[in-house]
Amino acid sequence: MLVGVGGSAKMNARVLDASNNPVSGATPAFQSSDQSIASVSAAGLVTGLRAGVATISATYGGATGTTKATVVTPTSVAGM
Repeated sequence: MLVGVGGSAKMNARVLDASNNPVSGATPAFQSSDQSIASVSAAGLVTGLRAGVATISATYGGATGTTKATVVTPTSVAGM
């Protein structure tokens, strides 16, 4: 996931049972490995705070999935 400083992106996490069927009503808990780089809300909204990389985790029932959130500083391009 790529997000700019001050920007945000929604992390989508699906909880599946042992047969790979969606678990109705399951809400994973989200966490950022570095809150100074990227924060994540209970709803999975990741917000870039400063340039760097943080691991975003979604956990439910002892199972965890992760993704990297790369936060970049937007640059301006002259003439655009």
